[in-house]
Amino acid sequence: MLVQLLGVMDLLAGVLLILSRFGFEGQVMFYVGIIVLIKSLVFFGDIVGLLDIAGAIFLIAIAVYSIEPYGFIVGIFSLWFLQKGFFSFVT
Repeated sequence: MLVQLLGVMDLLAGVLLILSRFGFEGQVMFYVGIIVLIKSLVFFGDIVGLLDIAGAIFLIAIAVYSIEPYGFIVGIFSLWFLQKGFFSFVT
């Protein structure tokens, strides 16, 4: 059950990153970024944890500073979070 809940957060982070390319930013993005950051710090262990932390910081930076995200970086992080969320439901 916990794996699916964390997978939902990853899926939500991926969708919010895609929406950030179209101008969506706000408190939801900030809170999801904080939750993903806490999740990554709790389950930190290898390169996967580092990518989660980088993605969460990027999500928080978009929400707080209203930066215009680059498409390539958004694509990499959104695919990362979406595939993690998908595989948390498959396993």
